[in-house]
Amino acid sequence: MRRRWSGVLAVQQRREGFDAFVTTSADRLTRAAYLVVGDLAEAEDLAQEALVRAAARWPRVRQMANPYGYTRKVLFHLALEEVSRRHRHADRSVLLIDPRHDDPVEDLAASYDLSEAMTKLPRGQRATLVLRYWEQLSEAETAEALGCSVGTVKSQTSKAIVRLRGLLADPARVPTGT
Repeated sequence: MRRRWSGVLAVQQRREGFDAFVTTSADRLTRAAYLVVGDLAEAEDLAQEALVRAAARWPRVRQMANPYGYTRKVLFHLALEEVSRRHRHADRSVLLIDPRHDDPVEDLAASYDLSEAMTKLPRGQRATLVLRYWEQLSEAETAEALGCSVGTVKSQTSKAIVRLRGLLADPARVPTGT
């Protein structure tokens, strides 16, 4: 009888560890997914699927140095796979408001412009930008999360920034007739 209860307690402890992980990670995973896919429902689905996959391997994942990093990697692979499965034409505007900005209206306009520009980037480029600048990962960590080389991360980031600069160029600065 004692053996049976120890097994039940072990299962309960594993579950509690996972519950705590979900509590601290779910919102962050959803936000990261949203920045890549631009659709809240899809982002929530991707975050949930990443957490389900982590739960299936929880005894191994919880022993890792960074369970969140593993789950984030799963999330980004799922998000990038989604591109090859289907292409949606939904409104993909993402508002990135900086609460430290002095003028909320100006900040909202700039955020909207950035959000619109981000929707015009391929998902791979969006993923590198989100991982590098939102999640604040190094190039090596981003490459590991996306399953690519550091050189690919560098080139994707560079291309994305060049494209964003072009998309966000102030039309008033462009000389007429060109």
